[in-house]
Amino acid sequence: MYDQYGTADPRQQRYTSSHFHGENPFEDIFSQMFGNFGHRSQARNNTIQAEVQIELEDVLYGKSIDAEVGFRNGATKLVTINIPKGVYHGSQIRYQGMGDHSNPKAPPGDLIVRVNVRKHHTFKRSEDDLIIDHNISVYDAIIGTEIKVTTLDRKTFNVSVPAGSQPDTVLSCKGEGLPNPHNNVRGNLLIKVKVKVPKNLSKKHIRTLADLRDGRI
Repeated sequence: MYDQYGTADPRQQRYTSSHFHGENPFEDIFSQMFGNFGHRSQARNNTIQAEVQIELEDVLYGKSIDAEVGFRNGATKLVTINIPKGVYHGSQIRYQGMGDHSNPKAPPGDLIVRVNVRKHHTFKRSEDDLIIDHNISVYDAIIGTEIKVTTLDRKTFNVSVPAGSQPDTVLSCKGEGLPNPHNNVRGNLLIKVKVKVPKNLSKKHIRTLADLRDGRI
């Protein structure tokens, strides 16, 4: 029903309209002038282009979207767009035969959908991996600790932070990322450790840390 149409980059055209529209506005002019000479077997209805907005959770599970598409003759049609799992932000997907069919004598055009993935408030994406920041105290970084992590699909894991962990140490939960759009294998959840240094230590604590630093204890 659909095939991958490519991944957009900043140099490619960015569609800003949120509605569906046809392309090739000069088709009728050239048809009248040249009578479609030599192209009768290739004549077909217009391709329609569209944009959809989805959440990061939709990348994990896939999503079906009901949308109304408008044809060149003013007619509209309700279609179901199936967004596959693992789709990347900016991907364009071609759905064959779901475009304009104003001319019943010609094959229907295609529907090309650009997929925009909204930013998540907790998780960042790096290809098929998900990245999350987790704060720990400097004491936990020194002596080690165990943290509780919740995945995008609401599973909870206890993750060990080893003693002596440095700021921005990255821990991994294998297979808890996003599915690859080609083979459905999930990436990893990467936990970036953020070490919080206390600001309001008592004089006693400061002396103890100084003694520790200088090897007196």
